[in-house]
Amino acid sequence: MTQSDRKLTMATNSAKYYDETALGYDALHDIEPEHTRATQIGWPLLGNASSVLDVGCGTGRSLLWLDERYPRMELRGIDPSQGMIDIATRNLPRCTFQRGDGESVSIR
Repeated sequence: MTQSDRKLTMATNSAKYYDETALGYDALHDIEPEHTRATQIGWPLLGNASSVLDVGCGTGRSLLWLDERYPRMELRGIDPSQGMIDIATRNLPRCTFQRGDGESVSIR
């Protein structure tokens, strides 16, 4: 198996895992504030951004934090798990989400 094949297999297995666990993800990880804490600490370093792309957005928790504070900001998320994207879309209907990974994202 080539390195490229291993990488594809790992990405496929990862997306499958998150698809299968998406519905319980937030409840399971709710006690881990790292997502929002990292956003709180890092956000001032970004200055006056008008848009954010969250690569590996999962259920959209970091984008939700931003949406609550900056309701006019353009927010986008990308994640390889359709299950996670479905939840993020329900949580943040005004945001744009797509299924994919950071290596294949097209920034426009």
